[in-house]
Amino acid sequence: ILMFIMMFYPIKYIANIIKIPKSRLYPPIILLCIVGAFSARSGNIVDVVTLMVFGLVGYLFTKMKIPVTTFLIGFILGRDLEKYFIDSLKGSGGSLSVFFSRPIGNFIWVLIIVSLIYALYDNRKFSRVNNREYKG
Repeated sequence: ILMFIMMFYPIKYIANIIKIPKSRLYPPIILLCIVGAFSARSGNIVDVVTLMVFGLVGYLFTKMKIPVTTFLIGFILGRDLEKYFIDSLKGSGGSLSVFFSRPIGNFIWVLIIVSLIYALYDNRKFSRVNNREYKG
């Protein structure tokens, strides 16, 4: 509640940050990220190098038009998902039916299938609209 009161009036001035050109906004943001990474573990330079490497990976992904968010989700959740997948297979004796035998599992599969169908439909609709605009 206190933060709401403190930010209610200056928000119209803070919103003007979006008017600042990116070329002027990126250097202070990068500097703050480097200082934060360096000070997070009392001056460990390995954290700064890790920040730079993953910043370069993100930049290359952007240039190659690869979605960064999907990489991040896979990178963050990948190890845990693999561990729990293997644990589930071990618990079921190697049978994949464990993923289809419970209502919550079936609900998740339905969500996955609906999401894939929607993504394919949306992609086809987007390409049709672009083809119409391109042709005339």
